[in-house]
Amino acid sequence: RNSTKECFDFIIDELKACAEGLPDSHSAEDLGRVTKGAAKAFLGRVFLFRASPQFNPNNNNEHWQTAYNYNKETLNYLIGQGHALYDDYGKLFLDEMNKEVIFAIRYENPTRTQKRDATVRPITFSMNNTGGNHPTQEVIDRFPTIDGGTYTYADWEKEGKDIFALWENRDKRFYATIVYQGVTYFNTVMELNENAQNDYAYGKNVGSKTGYYSRKAIDESLSVTDCQKSGTDYIDIRLAEVMLNYAEAVFERDGQISDEDLAISLNLTRKRINPEMPDLTNDFVTANNLDMRTEIRRERTIEFFDENFRIDDLKRWKTAEDEM
Repeated sequence: RNSTKECFDFIIDELKACAEGLPDSHSAEDLGRVTKGAAKAFLGRVFLFRASPQFNPNNNNEHWQTAYNYNKETLNYLIGQGHALYDDYGKLFLDEMNKEVIFAIRYENPTRTQKRDATVRPITFSMNNTGGNHPTQEVIDRFPTIDGGTYTYADWEKEGKDIFALWENRDKRFYATIVYQGVTYFNTVMELNENAQNDYAYGKNVGSKTGYYSRKAIDESLSVTDCQKSGTDYIDIRLAEVMLNYAEAVFERDGQISDEDLAISLNLTRKRINPEMPDLTNDFVTANNLDMRTEIRRERTIEFFDENFRIDDLKRWKTAEDEM
């Protein structure tokens, strides 16, 4: 087998060559083909992985410096090309090839379709597939409250409040991401408790395993039949990732991150639809007895929930043994 270093060197050389040869953009008929920005953003992801504990057990700071340099350069390049965070987090995944998308796997009904909608939707609103990717309570607990605090299942148990208190006043990305008891979904008030008289509730044979469903990137306009052949693109790289790659590289390189660096990265994703949420600053972290590394990782977990990042992040951070 080739060594880890040889593998990384090969991938890096290939992506650098691609970034050199690819165009900045494509015309409308070729929209979605790989661009220079896509190659650069993917390379920034590779540098972040190489610097992480899984592949950098001795914490060679040069790798973090490289990850920082490249993600900073790429972020500036992409913004210069007109990329920006999309204002509506819920519609981000349905408004195809919007300004945040760097690279997407494209679908179009009827020529090329995917079944993700069908596999994620509750059985009542699906056909032949149902209910993949059930969020756990642990996922819900990670979403901060709108004042930047935390509220967990354990907190709720201690207080003895109504169950709906678990889902009140959360980061607004929660409501674009999670289907929970009492929320309207597919024009239906969702009854997910185990005593509900439907096929999709908690504990039912083909119901939710956790009492929750995932809402992200699900097109509620698709009929039960058409959800088997969705034409919704799958976003593989978006600007928010480059921003959070940058924030993580800054912190891990220095063991700290300035409020200025947070302002151009994590706080932009945090506040895109949460303008009332306080900025995550060093003073805020100190005043609320938080840990900056934990908060940087929390932001990544929330922002990219159900986008195929989590298991690889747990592996590269070498926290999978504890988290799982």
